[in-house]
Amino acid sequence: MAQARLPVTHFHVRFARGREAKRSKLRVCCAHGSIHEVEKVLVVGASRGAGLAVAKHLSQSDRFVALAGIQVGSKDEELTKAGVEIVARGDARDEDFVAKLVEKARPDAIVSCIGGKVGDCRRADYTGNRCLIDTALNLGVKKFILISSIGAGDSEAAIPGPSKDAVMPLMMDKTRAEIYLKESGIPRYFILRAGPLFHGNGDESLLSECPTAYGELSYVGLSKVVHTCLSEEKMWSKTYSSIDRERVYVSNPFVRPLESFEPIPFPIVEM
Repeated sequence: MAQARLPVTHFHVRFARGREAKRSKLRVCCAHGSIHEVEKVLVVGASRGAGLAVAKHLSQSDRFVALAGIQVGSKDEELTKAGVEIVARGDARDEDFVAKLVEKARPDAIVSCIGGKVGDCRRADYTGNRCLIDTALNLGVKKFILISSIGAGDSEAAIPGPSKDAVMPLMMDKTRAEIYLKESGIPRYFILRAGPLFHGNGDESLLSECPTAYGELSYVGLSKVVHTCLSEEKMWSKTYSSIDRERVYVSNPFVRPLESFEPIPFPIVEM
C-alpha cells in the first residue's frame, strides 16, 4: 500500500525589508512548521563596533528586520550593503531626535549599543540611554536590550586591577543606565554585559550571572547572544555577563587565560 503523503510544513518565504516591512506586520514559516511575526528591531549606535555587528547579523535573519540609528557623519556603507535601513542620524542625547527616531521606526524591540570611550567627557552611556529608554516607554516599545560592559553594577570586582581606576568613571555611567532600565517599567528588558570585544573567529559565547566572570567576547558572539535573546522568552528581565568560552580569564589574583584542561570557574547559563 502506498503511504499517504504528509503535508509540507516547511518552506522558504521571501519577506519585505525596510520601508515595506514598516507598512505591514509580516509572518514567516520556520522549518518546524511554526509561524512567527517578523519583528522590527531598531539598533541605536549602529555605525561601528557592537552596533554595526548586531545590525548586520539581524539583517540576515528571517525573524527580524534590522533598522539603524546612527550619528551624524558616521559611515553607512556596511549597513547599506547588508540591507539595514538607516532611519535617522543624530545625537542620542538629543530628546527631540530620539523621539523622532523611535516614532519613525516604530520598532518591536530596541537594541542600544550607545557607548563612549574612557576619558570622553561627552559620552552618552547614561544620558543617551536614559533618553532612549524614556522614549521607548512613552511610545510603547515592549522589548529593550542594553549592551553594557563587564565592570558595571555588581560586576565591578571582575575588572582587572591595573585598569580599574581608568575605567571606573565609564563603568559608573553604564551602571546608572542599567539601573534606569531596570526601574523604567519597560515590560521586557535584557542587560548584556560584554567582555572586551575582538574581531575574528570566536562564536562560542557563554552567559553567566556570576559577577566575577571575566574574559573577551567576539563581535560575532555578541550578535548571536542578542539574536537568541530576541527569540527566546526565557531571556527577559535578566542581567548576564557574556564572554567567549575560549577566552575566559581569571582576574584575581592574576590576569591570564585558562588552559584548555581547566574548567570554567563560574556557573554558566544555557542559551
